[in-house]
Amino acid sequence: RTVCTGFGALLDGGANGLRYEWSPRTGLSSYTDPKPFAQPARTTTYTLTVYGPGGCTDVDSATVFVLTQTRLPEPLITPNGTQRFCEGTSVELKSNVENIADGSLTYQWLLNKLPLPNATSKDLTANMAGEYTLRVSSAFCNTSTSKPVLLVRNPQPNVNVLTFNTTCKGCKNGSIRAEGTGGTPPYQYAMTGTTFHSVQIFSGVGAGDYTV
Repeated sequence: RTVCTGFGALLDGGANGLRYEWSPRTGLSSYTDPKPFAQPARTTTYTLTVYGPGGCTDVDSATVFVLTQTRLPEPLITPNGTQRFCEGTSVELKSNVENIADGSLTYQWLLNKLPLPNATSKDLTANMAGEYTLRVSSAFCNTSTSKPVLLVRNPQPNVNVLTFNTTCKGCKNGSIRAEGTGGTPPYQYAMTGTTFHSVQIFSGVGAGDYTV
């Protein structure tokens, strides 16, 4: 039986004995009742001795586990990197709440206040835009919910190109002009084998296939 601090559980010693004796007596409503109410301050194992006819006895035990962490800390969500992401990518959301010794904490991630299916781990790989929160619950005691973290998916950019061919075989006097649309300006451009920069025109290009 698992309870929170300040709560208790009913112990059941059966009904076939002539006399009952629970030990220790701490936290019991009655140590001679076959079914006493146990409200210990900490996890306690109670041993029951049942006395039957002819002096026969039987011994059994029951443990009341007391969760002392009745006030759960508020979870903190930390994105692993930026809170903006592109189509086809994702953001790792890390929480700071570790499970306690008896493993009784459960996790539920919510997107826009609605539970996400199968999102029941302390961390989450998020690939949808919206407000993410994490709800952490103990087995019986308490529930705590994080502040929301907003993830924004950047619009997908598009690029249109205009080519200017070379004037002779083997010449490198062609050029490519790139024009970005959609997405989130300002745009950065790169051609095969080059680094990204804001210049839209790639000059000194020879004949061939290029990717912008």
